[in-house]
Amino acid sequence: MIDSSTLLAGLRVLVADDESFSLSIVARMLREMGCSDLVTVDGGARCLSQFRFDSPPGIKLAVLDFNMPEINGLQVLKAIRTGRAGAPRDLPVLMLTGTADGGLVTTAVALDVGGFVVKPVSKATLSTRLGKALTDPRPVKPEGAYESIEIDAISRALLTSHLPLTGGKFPRNERGERARSMKLRLDVVPVGAVLAEDIRGPEGELLLSRGARLSERFLRRLRDIAGVAQIEYLFIEQPKKSDCP
Repeated sequence: MIDSSTLLAGLRVLVADDESFSLSIVARMLREMGCSDLVTVDGGARCLSQFRFDSPPGIKLAVLDFNMPEINGLQVLKAIRTGRAGAPRDLPVLMLTGTADGGLVTTAVALDVGGFVVKPVSKATLSTRLGKALTDPRPVKPEGAYESIEIDAISRALLTSHLPLTGGKFPRNERGERARSMKLRLDVVPVGAVLAEDIRGPEGELLLSRGARLSERFLRRLRDIAGVAQIEYLFIEQPKKSDCP
């Protein structure tokens, strides 16, 4: 078991939040986790400036609020992953958010965010998410893969929607029943299962297509964000008789 009082010992950590009260609370929690080299900034622009002028040993972890003026947390995360921020592209990043907006969550996951913490922040949740981000870092993709990720629509949104990720339409048989699908709780979906319904975001955008085979890594990421995105169940295809032993 990880000792939360020493979790961040020896690490330089940056936390960015334009709300001074929230910033002070998170900063206090990080210090209680052993961080003695803490950098706090009150916005995305100052965050990027800090990255550019950071000197060795360098920032090893970033905790970013999403809803910051001018440059928000999602824009900072994309700048990191595309190499424009001046920080290591594989820097572990935790996102703070006051919303369970599915579009925000899935876009940040596409940018390989290390985890989410919904405000108000609890020390136990923050410690757990930080531990995962540090011990199970996301392997980064080529810069071009992140450049193509659209973030403008989410960045313009006020993030007032709390809609969950929902499945799309699945073909039904002549009796109007779902054809060869079964509903399973996310925590018991087996590796290799085939998705029986599209997963769509709150604006109807396609997140994962029906027919996709669910890898261990993808299922782990879904479970990491389940609470934020309100994902509780998936519809998966029932195995054909010929597939059964």
